[in-house]
Amino acid sequence: MITVSIFINGEPIFTRSARRQEDKRNGDFNTYKTDSGDIVEHHHKDGAVVLAKKLLDTIKEDM
Repeated sequence: MITVSIFINGEPIFTRSARRQEDKRNGDFNTYKTDSGDIVEHHHKDGAVVLAKKLLDTIKEDM
């Protein structure tokens, strides 16, 4: 499981969590399901920062 949060002045303004799903493909490619139900695909070799950015991209800001 991975959780990414953005804090401003010590207060969380956005948080996204995801859990890796069972993947039947080769081991370097993973699928994650977020707490909002979005599916994110990620190559393991790209690292955690790239995954965190993908998770944050699923947040829809109310403007």
